[in-house]
Amino acid sequence: MLVSQQYGFMLFGSLPCGEGGGGEVNNLKLKIMDEQTKDDVPPGRRWEDNENSEVKKYAFVTKRALEADQIGYCYRDQPETNIDSGWRFLYGDEDEEYLDNPTHNEAVYPEEMLSINPALDLILGAPVGSEFEWDSEMEMYSEIID
Repeated sequence: MLVSQQYGFMLFGSLPCGEGGGGEVNNLKLKIMDEQTKDDVPPGRRWEDNENSEVKKYAFVTKRALEADQIGYCYRDQPETNIDSGWRFLYGDEDEEYLDNPTHNEAVYPEEMLSINPALDLILGAPVGSEFEWDSEMEMYSEIID
């Protein structure tokens, strides 16, 4: 069990990574340790989910992406709980086995990923089902359309 005072919850497992994420991680359960309100969201955020809810929502990022300090692929899945934004951030080369290991994922607030790449600000308001990859030539995230 991972207890995170910083993020306000306890982790008891992991969460599905969803379609396009290269696998599924099983059985994440979260328990709110403190109440957070929409007033906790920084002013000016376009990220509508946090602004319209009573709790601040989290996302998952792979440790590979954190260690490389790069988000090469991200997508927004259907949220599993009322505190899940649905956002999943990956480096981009993680395989299914890697993603299936709950120790390879960390829960963060989506806006924290702006420290890795501020260009994420332009896509955080995208709807469920959206997928993006980093285009290094254009220096922006491009939407993946099937």
